[in-house]
Amino acid sequence: MNLNQLVLHDFLNTHNREDWYPPLTDALDRVTYSEAVWKPSEGKVNCIVEIVSHLLYFQERLLRRLTNSIEQFQEASENDETFLKGNEWSQEDWDSLLKKVYKTNEELQLLIESMTEEGMQNTFKQITAAEMISGVTRHTAHHIGQIVMLRKMQGSWPLTRKFVF
Repeated sequence: MNLNQLVLHDFLNTHNREDWYPPLTDALDRVTYSEAVWKPSEGKVNCIVEIVSHLLYFQERLLRRLTNSIEQFQEASENDETFLKGNEWSQEDWDSLLKKVYKTNEELQLLIESMTEEGMQNTFKQITAAEMISGVTRHTAHHIGQIVMLRKMQGSWPLTRKFVF
């Protein structure tokens, strides 16, 4: 397996293929608006919609960096700005956010599939494309765990799941 295949493999396993953990598409499958904005009564925890808005920010930034169109992207000055507050969202906003996340992931997948070995070595601020993709992939995997945990707390995650890896 070469670098391109490995990066694509990890990206797909995080976004839409089962591996050691559920992919983002499964973690968000059938999440209702009320589940998306729900927070536990104790502790400082982001709700699902806040986590997904945070993920979208970094996915869009990656896409812009890989397509040399970063100047069209509004960079956040700090990480907290990327978690858009759940109490400011509507059902329509949630539906739109999901569509944007899936569309951005599809665009990233197509881009990664078409990248050459040389393209994987292109740098942005001294980080290769492969490292950027890998970082966003690991970041997404981390937040998938949070989404699953919130869904378990809500009772909206199945008690048992079948998966193959």
